[in-house]
Amino acid sequence: MQTAADGYKLSIYGGATLIHETEACRVELVKSSLDGREYIKRSYRDDKRRIFEALRKIDSPYIPKIYEIIFGEDTVVIEEYAKGENLGELAKRGAISGKALSARSANSARKQNHPPRREAGEHHRYA
Repeated sequence: MQTAADGYKLSIYGGATLIHETEACRVELVKSSLDGREYIKRSYRDDKRRIFEALRKIDSPYIPKIYEIIFGEDTVVIEEYAKGENLGELAKRGAISGKALSARSANSARKQNHPPRREAGEHHRYA
């Protein structure tokens, strides 16, 4: 159940513009009435607090900073908004190829000491 303090936190972020929505998650661009900055607001139907509490502890230029994690009827996460096109948008308009997109993802993963994600049907071969 959402507390009055959590209700207040959510009331700070208004002017929502829908960015993406699935059955499990709603992503909106919101603006803070306190500092006038734009943030991303993610609302999940399931309890995702543990995941986002863990992500909040990671200090990486590749992961948006998480400012608020609010749990009530939904899990609501307020995170940093980075202006500009995402890699998917760049690929759609042909500004970056699928091969370059995969290379960027792999390079980013290496910088974080994580293995790159594999495409469906792609397997890693062990020597």
